[in-house]
Amino acid sequence: MTLRVAPKLAIDRSGRTVPEPVVGTAIEAWKNGSLSGRQLHDKLGLTNFAVIPAIYNCFNAPYEGLERGDGQPCFYVRTPIPVIGMNTVNNPKMLRRLVLSIDVPVQVIVIVVNTIPGEAGKQDEQDMMAVIDELQELIGRAFFKVIRSGCNRGCAGGWNSIIHSTSSAPWWLVINDDAAFTPGALRTLHDYVSGTPDVAVYKLTGFQVFVLTQLAVAKVGVFDENIWPAYAEDCDYDLRIQLSGVLVAPRPPEFTNIHGDPESGASSSLVTSRGGGHPDYGRRNQCSHTNNRMYYQKKWNLSSQSCGKQLEGMFLTPHGNPSRSLASWTFDEALRARSETCWDPANSIDNWVQEDGPSFFAEDCNVIVFGNVHPCECHAYVIESHVAWVSRVAS
Repeated sequence: MTLRVAPKLAIDRSGRTVPEPVVGTAIEAWKNGSLSGRQLHDKLGLTNFAVIPAIYNCFNAPYEGLERGDGQPCFYVRTPIPVIGMNTVNNPKMLRRLVLSIDVPVQVIVIVVNTIPGEAGKQDEQDMMAVIDELQELIGRAFFKVIRSGCNRGCAGGWNSIIHSTSSAPWWLVINDDAAFTPGALRTLHDYVSGTPDVAVYKLTGFQVFVLTQLAVAKVGVFDENIWPAYAEDCDYDLRIQLSGVLVAPRPPEFTNIHGDPESGASSSLVTSRGGGHPDYGRRNQCSHTNNRMYYQKKWNLSSQSCGKQLEGMFLTPHGNPSRSLASWTFDEALRARSETCWDPANSIDNWVQEDGPSFFAEDCNVIVFGNVHPCECHAYVIESHVAWVSRVAS
């Protein structure tokens, strides 16, 4: 195995410059089994401030789609990525694949564990935590920040939790749990981001894999949690990016990733048409997604459902209020309660979900509530943090 070594590593958290590691004998000892992965990290000068997860999967059969080319190293010693974060619901095998595909140093891996209501959701959470515990035991618990929500924060809420839980990071690499990094995809990312300080957002694979910087949070804000649990939060953020005028960069040429299961095509945790989720998750998502589309259109006065596109006559500030910044949003408890009704296991949706039709739970429509509404209270931490943190960044 050939190891490509960077000239030097980053300055660590204590301000100490980490010298270029002497890796030859250490690599050989690790390859023949006389040196553990953790000991190899020590020899590479990464002790206590960064980890390379791929080291712990180098000698196992590669995941489909993540095979290394001839002579391609198992990992790269580079300046550590500050944060890699992901939402997860019910993809334990794909989450494991994702974490072990990280082949460069990372300081902290943030995993937000969301739980869908009902017994199936509880079992999903147990399965996820079992895999997360295994990864922590294998790689080192100090390098993980696990946020166990106890409910479903949603995509926007989970992404915000990643940012808020590591708010001092200069930038965040966010990836869906059903994606994974191809070998070598990350080897130039730190240099790419640090070499373009005026860029706020890096769309590596749309909002499937992306980088947000402190500049993005200061100018655009975090994600609007009224869009729940998923789909359209990226449209809203993309529109705000355009209105803010911040710079957006595409992926570097070296970056690629895989998405879903290469064999079955299984992908999303919610949409069963692509093989993911439980039998009725796709239909329940259809109900809440209708709310999301209508909220997004109303927020920006959009005449169609086009995603992230500026249209004639649209608002230039949220809800047409000139006193609101692009980062501003107010949590709508009534809207969340209506969308959560879509996900209440006690509610049957077979007879009342109509794709692309008016939502029975959309604002300004006649509201029909089937069963009890169980609002998820776990958004409160995110909302409070958002207000205080945006004020701090803006100042």
